[in-house]
Amino acid sequence: MGRNVEFKVRQYVYQTSFENDSLFELQKYCTDLISKEPDKIFKVLNFSLIPEKLLSLLQNNNLQMSVIQVWEYVLKWGLAQNPELPPDPTSFSKDDYDALKNTLQHFIPLIRFDNLTSKEFSDK
Repeated sequence: MGRNVEFKVRQYVYQTSFENDSLFELQKYCTDLISKEPDKIFKVLNFSLIPEKLLSLLQNNNLQMSVIQVWEYVLKWGLAQNPELPPDPTSFSKDDYDALKNTLQHFIPLIRFDNLTSKEFSDK
């Protein structure tokens, strides 16, 4: 099975499991799999198309990815959700930052910013 097809199947199973609360065991299995191999979700070409609900995996404390990597992917996803924003964040207006903040509001509390170095924090 090709990588893209494999991802689509996994994404479909993961998304479907969260559309029905009675599929808790399937949700847990998918979350555990993605926590152990986060690049199965984060390093795919169409990561920015992942529905917001699927990013709930960020709540998992066992995610095998550095905080800065998670933050970079969350930012990438948030920027993709706001294609009207300028491509260069240094040219963002207050309204642009507010738009991005509103998009990421559910994820910002999940990022362990206290685990970032001051340089990583200021750079990203």
